[in-house]
Amino acid sequence: MQLDAVSFVVVDTETTGSGPADRIIELAAVRVQGGRIVDRFATLINPGRSVPPFITRLTGITTAMLVGRPSADEVLPDFLDFLGDGVLVAHNLAFDRKMLEAELQRIGLPWPGNPTLCTLRLARRLLPGLPAKGLDGLIRFYQIPVENRHRALGDAEATAHVLLRLLEEARRQYGIDTLEALLTFQQQRYPQYKNASPLVRLRETLLPRLPEAPVSICSGTSTGGFCMWARPATCRPACVST
Repeated sequence: MQLDAVSFVVVDTETTGSGPADRIIELAAVRVQGGRIVDRFATLINPGRSVPPFITRLTGITTAMLVGRPSADEVLPDFLDFLGDGVLVAHNLAFDRKMLEAELQRIGLPWPGNPTLCTLRLARRLLPGLPAKGLDGLIRFYQIPVENRHRALGDAEATAHVLLRLLEEARRQYGIDTLEALLTFQQQRYPQYKNASPLVRLRETLLPRLPEAPVSICSGTSTGGFCMWARPATCRPACVST
């Protein structure tokens, strides 16, 4: 199937922790098709237990916010309907799959047989010279604007935009334009650049970010130096285009 025709369902979960007894407290998914987000699913979930303080500090989700919210056995059938026959995508899929699979087992539902895709695995293969391939690192690398980081919908939307950029990389670098080729590619061994030369790191990390159109240059950055990546709306004094 051509990638432009594929329905990707990008998922993110917020949880009480990562242990076997921990529960999902927020679930979100966005559907990506034809190069854009076309639908969204998001809900808080009552886990039947309190939210640890460190999770509240990270996500802003409190125990009080979950009182009266639906339980997992109410939410997951609706999520599975939203997923349909789409490709399930997440950043570090192993974690979200572990949490979702545990919740499904608790209510007697099987893991869906949908194809799965991990944007972390793709990033390791497509951007081997990039030092940080976590979601924050990719957000910075691709300069993706994010709202509500560490909330399920905000992270799902950010991951969806990362996915779209990685699909572009796959097409550009390897000519990958079908789902079958992409699923095979994510399973391949990826190069290790730990001891690579500076020129290799430069090629892998800087060159993909060079703009195709003219950029703005200013001398009014906060550090007082020249800024070749400046955006006129955020620089002082105003930038001039070249």
